[in-house]
Amino acid sequence: MAILSSFNLTFLRISFLSTIAFFCFKDINSILNNSYFDILTVAMDLPALQMSRYSAQLGLFGVVFALLAVCDLVPLLEDNKQYFFSMVPTRLTIFFILTTVSYWGQDYYYLHNNVVFIYSFVEVWLNFLIYNSIREERNAHVVVQKNEITHAELNDAE
Repeated sequence: MAILSSFNLTFLRISFLSTIAFFCFKDINSILNNSYFDILTVAMDLPALQMSRYSAQLGLFGVVFALLAVCDLVPLLEDNKQYFFSMVPTRLTIFFILTTVSYWGQDYYYLHNNVVFIYSFVEVWLNFLIYNSIREERNAHVVVQKNEITHAELNDAE
């Protein structure tokens, strides 16, 4: 089992979403004023989003991010691989489109900012890693099943 297994990567995504949810309730400016966040904003020439610490929308965003984390945690603990086989490519496609629109779509004022771009970019990166890990694990499982079938056929032929 590799260090970057689908379980570990999905748990990393859950931790990422839980951290965002926590900072939405605590102080979102600790993320928005991060130096790495600022460097990426300037490098990508994106408008910087500033939010009040007491904004009412932060409670809603915190709940949404927490629910997204729980929606991945439950299937992960149940070892529901079929859920991830279908959801990860879908999320990857949606966040790739959202990242593209947030960077190139200067007419979309609600989407063309540093927060949407950086969040979508991290989601694309994490979901791409999860997708590759799931695909490798599925291929390894198929190889093991083929070997068992051929071994069973050889035993039956004898």
